[in-house]
Amino acid sequence: MIADDVPKGGVNFPNLLKEKSDKEKLGILSCNDNVSMDDAVWINLTSGSTGKPKYCPLSHRCFIHMAKASQMRIGLPKGSIMFNDRPMSWMGGVGSFAIALAAETTIVTIDAKQTVQNSGPETFLQIIQEEKVTYTVLMPYLMYDIMNMETAKRASYNMSKLKSVMTGGQRIDPNLIENIKKMLGVGIVIGYGLTEGGFISSIFPIADFTKQHLTVGYGSPNVEISIRDKDNKILPINTQGEICTRG
Repeated sequence: MIADDVPKGGVNFPNLLKEKSDKEKLGILSCNDNVSMDDAVWINLTSGSTGKPKYCPLSHRCFIHMAKASQMRIGLPKGSIMFNDRPMSWMGGVGSFAIALAAETTIVTIDAKQTVQNSGPETFLQIIQEEKVTYTVLMPYLMYDIMNMETAKRASYNMSKLKSVMTGGQRIDPNLIENIKKMLGVGIVIGYGLTEGGFISSIFPIADFTKQHLTVGYGSPNVEISIRDKDNKILPINTQGEICTRG
């Protein structure tokens, strides 16, 4: 824990950074004996899109499956450089760190206020250029800002290393997707899911952009998806209903 007063049984994180004796190292490793794959590893806040944000404990198993599946679907090669400014209280922020560990990539992050409160997308574009970012999370509001920039100003930033952008969190305008793909010369991956379901429930593989405007993609591994009616009964294929997922 990172806290002024770590409760009994907790491990003080800053203390972990100090040099340890062999006995102390064995004591730290023995903590794993009391942790199972189904224990909570992280407590996230939901986005609040349907009301007040809720605390949501997620297990080790959930995080590992999510990270591996997302890394495969996104097509993130080892040695890539990721940028994500999303807050760590949200799955869109902490999830990228899990994905970076699974993919063995470098991750670049800053306080979300830097891109939310600063007018215009210049901060974002400067980071992409200077850090030679190859993959980034980019929310739709910043996409609109980039799209509305003067052509010469946008072209002054070197985006040649950037290969792929991931977005989501709301319905995405198809015209926005097409414009950003052309302007930045990137592929775009749309993630669809929810915190309680383990982040991404469905996503398109990196190479397939042809049907993005018709569907949110294929179900992620280890995620159950069903379409149900108001009585919670599973509906036949090609029938409208409520999307239900379980991580």
